[in-house]
Amino acid sequence: MSFSERRTILLRILEIDAHIRNIEQGKNYRRLKNDLRILEGTEMRGGIFTVHSPSNMEELVEMRRNSKVVGEYITQYRDKLRIDRNNLERLAQEKKTLEKDLFRKEQATIY
Repeated sequence: MSFSERRTILLRILEIDAHIRNIEQGKNYRRLKNDLRILEGTEMRGGIFTVHSPSNMEELVEMRRNSKVVGEYITQYRDKLRIDRNNLERLAQEKKTLEKDLFRKEQATIY
């Protein structure tokens, strides 16, 4: 494997790491996880709580714990998190494949 091929693979791995970091540390992903934890939480911190609207993550919404809207919000949050998690899994799989190719070809050139 030539130097330029190894360099290309390594650069792509670094790009993938950056994408993964951007998703995991992104404002919307963290808000989704936190708000879903609040909505699904069993601890009762009162009957009214505030979460972000799934359609507009900049907008805060107050709701009662036992309202019908809570179930709809949970479903919408799970759907959005599923999309992000699928992207994370796809990126992790691509990174794993690239690493295997890189190290397999390096070992072949050592012998």
